[in-house]
Amino acid sequence: MGVTEDFVVFTREPSWEAAAPKGRGNGRPRTRPRLAEGSPRPVALGELTQAVRLRRVTWREGTKGKLSGRFAWLRVWPGQGWQRGECAGKGPTWLLIEEQGDGKIKYAFSNLPPRTSRIKAVRLWKSRWPVEQGYQQMKEELGLDHFEGRGWRGFHHHAALVLLAFGFLLLERHRGQEHPVRPGKKGVASQG
Repeated sequence: MGVTEDFVVFTREPSWEAAAPKGRGNGRPRTRPRLAEGSPRPVALGELTQAVRLRRVTWREGTKGKLSGRFAWLRVWPGQGWQRGECAGKGPTWLLIEEQGDGKIKYAFSNLPPRTSRIKAVRLWKSRWPVEQGYQQMKEELGLDHFEGRGWRGFHHHAALVLLAFGFLLLERHRGQEHPVRPGKKGVASQG
């Protein structure tokens, strides 16, 4: 999930003090957890980028050579709403930081397993382009965006049929790559 640089995270696991039990102490008891003394403070992703080392990763070979960029792959703890204890007890998540060729920085959170490598994460992040191309093809060639009904059931049927047709076309394209058709003798095509 792509996020912006103003999101905040903890770079180490924070400690939380539970809400105070009712009837103890003076005044109104706390109803929300709060960050414990000595616990790390959250940091904005924009600030975190200045403190981490970005490493070059090549994710695939393109038509014009290797596709690569600079990335950081970190375990962080969510920090949004930390003042109100909203993120108390949340487990760690992955943060992918990408520096693009023009210097622009992109951020994404991921729920990939803890032992996921940086290269695998980058390849998955960069696999969005074929997904977007497939979606565009379904709209342009298969009519995904031509549904004019009003009910959920009708749209569900329409979308299911478009996805089925798209899957069929992908299968046929894959079959064509496995067994290219070569011209045979006397103008008859043969499988090679």
